[in-house]
Amino acid sequence: MDFLKKLLLWKGYNVLAVSNGLEAIEAYTTKSEEIDLILMDIVMPEMTGFEALGVIKDFYPCVPILLMSGYAKTSFKDIPHTHFIRKPMFPQDLYRAIEEVLEESVSCYN
Repeated sequence: MDFLKKLLLWKGYNVLAVSNGLEAIEAYTTKSEEIDLILMDIVMPEMTGFEALGVIKDFYPCVPILLMSGYAKTSFKDIPHTHFIRKPMFPQDLYRAIEEVLEESVSCYN
């Protein structure tokens, strides 16, 4: 996670890092006004990314989420404002995926 955080900070993003799905839910619930996108691994302790995604989307359907995994081979086209990127990834692929998710989510807030 440190490497990913450094990549995002280098690109100019503000980063709020958490360790598991429960912390992701809590962070978004308490700081939703400050968070533009959730970048979350599918495999996490305490609560998986899939489980956290479900809880967050129940309350905040427009929040842009980019899930990542080196294991899962899936698509999230049926969940609005949710995308998937496979690990390992090149930094430019991550940046492009983030921009795509953010651009798509604009329509939800207009």
